Amino acid sequence: MVVAVRIFGITIPGPTRKVEPAEKREMWSFPGGFGYAKPIGGPQPGLEQALCNSASYACIDVLVDHIAAAPWDAIRYFKNGKARREVYPAPQIITNPSGVVSLGVWKTQLAFAMVTDGNAFGRIVAWTSNAKPLQVEWVEPSAVTERKVVNGYPQVKIDNVVHRLYPNGDILHVPGRLIGASSPFAYSPLEYADKAIGTSLAAQSYTANWYSGGGHPSMGIKVAGLATAEQASQIKSSYLSMVRTGEPWVHGDGIEPENTALQSSPDQTAMEIVQQAGVMACQVWHVPPSWIYIAISGQNVTYANVTQADVAGLKDSVDPFYRRIEDVFSTCLIDQQVVRVNRDAVLKMDAPTRVDVQAKRLANKLMSVNEGREQEDEEPWPDPIYDEPGLPTVAPPAPSLMPTGESDTGVIPSDGGSNATH
Repeated sequence: MVVAVRIFGITIPGPTRKVEPAEKREMWSFPGGFGYAKPIGGPQPGLEQALCNSASYACIDVLVDHIAAAPWDAIRYFKNGKARREVYPAPQIITNPSGVVSLGVWKTQLAFAMVTDGNAFGRIVAWTSNAKPLQVEWVEPSAVTERKVVNGYPQVKIDNVVHRLYPNGDILHVPGRLIGASSPFAYSPLEYADKAIGTSLAAQSYTANWYSGGGHPSMGIKVAGLATAEQASQIKSSYLSMVRTGEPWVHGDGIEPENTALQSSPDQTAMEIVQQAGVMACQVWHVPPSWIYIAISGQNVTYANVTQADVAGLKDSVDPFYRRIEDVFSTCLIDQQVVRVNRDAVLKMDAPTRVDVQAKRLANKLMSVNEGREQEDEEPWPDPIYDEPGLPTVAPPAPSLMPTGESDTGVIPSDGGSNATH
């Protein structure tokens, strides 16, 4: 079946979709219902359609980039949760979780699946001695052909093999933003935004065709009487052949070319629709239009600086994905340890603003001195008191030029003299 959109009297063909045979469903098998089995199989036409649309592509790209850019930390809580300390060295599941791709690519794969499909599924290929995931390789969402709950256990089908989700199986599942009340699987933005993306594509295609054709007919040809569609087509083909080759134009009686070209002004309505389609894409992917450089006339939301705009976008557009990541990957660590996404690393503050924010957070005991030093890429102070939230009452340690036993080249001296280590 070819999905088409009709706009401005012109039919814009869409991607060819495979028509699946109709299936009878019980009430509980509808989307969002308990035990719903999502009928996905083969390539996703919705994903290809979204990536062909410039606004949707930009929204997906900027969201994935923001989600993947943030570093993850493992935090251990102690003293009945009143104190916290970063786990060092960090667990492998957040520092080297793949044996195939780098950490940055692995995070990008995770973010892309969460943004487009609404769900990320990963095979747990290595385990720790206490049965916690050690390495995970992400599965292409289109390969997950069945997602449902059976006897209280969420499960998926991959390559016609049923797998249960962790912790009862070997598939790690990270849901995206919108999750139904009775299903562990999130909704796919592509599935529910199909019409909005299709309209945007149609407007984009229409405008491209308009300007590639010069925005107006080249000239008019007057035919005496009422010409049939076949006759009009033959006359047009004959004229175009004459224009291209320079040959004489031989035609019958009653055909007269008009000397004045039928010039018309560019269709501003089409451009407005293209812009509105971009805004619709931003609504689908829940990103600020400014992130993909769309200007909205009459917009009255202003920010004092770039940092405030970044905080607003982080809170509304990206933070829901961070919370899902923290919830899922915290279950992969041992007790009293959790995963925290370092949101501060994503914000791009100027130095005075950053120092002011750190000072206020220290005064209100919302961060520790060593957390602030880490943000500035400085070596932490060894006394555990600097890992506690707030400003310690003791004086800071005296500065030293370099760690004991290291030269300015980072190599321990070994010249056979008194500095040699035996």
